[in-house]
Amino acid sequence: MKGNGIVEAVTFQLEAKKIEKLLYRIAWTYMGNNQDVEDVVQDALMKAWEKRNTLRKQLKVRLLLMLKI
Repeated sequence: MKGNGIVEAVTFQLEAKKIEKLLYRIAWTYMGNNQDVEDVVQDALMKAWEKRNTLRKQLKVRLLLMLKI
């Protein structure tokens, strides 16, 4: 994702929002605890944000988020 910081943040947020429920479901199957699920999903989103400059397509954002769970 290229562009200024605001555009990057908005694009990232939109993509993350699209798969947020999926991330929670995946995490829930492993964790089974709401607090742990929230923590691991938030951690995955933070790690994906930190790696955003290495991502070339929105699909890679989704894949990275799912792999971070």
